[in-house]
Formats: sequence, structure tokens, C-alpha cells
Amino acid sequence: MRRLGPRWAPTDLALREDGVWRVVEVGDGQVSGLSVEAGADGLFAALTAAGPR
Repeated sequence: MRRLGPRWAPTDLALREDGVWRVVEVGDGQVSGLSVEAGADGLFAALTAAGPR
């Protein structure tokens, strides 16, 4: 196992449809998000349409 340096690192996880958790990104502490131009309406509509899993 390779060490990352810091004692902690922000990590994004995703739950696959087969129930397995997957690491999708190990970050460096920076904040990501949507640009002002992109808006969040489309994202929230897609998440709402997907429903709970």
C-alpha cells in the first residue's frame, strides 16, 4: 500500500448498483463543484428522477 503523505485525505465514494462501494477519487483538500454557469437545476432533477436506491 502506498502512503499518501498526510494522515487523512478527502475521499469520494460511490455505491455501485451491485452493492459494492468504490473509491472514485482521493482528493487533495480542494473543493470541487459546479460552475455558476452550469447551475444545479439539471443535476438535482436527475438525482430526483433516479430516486432512492
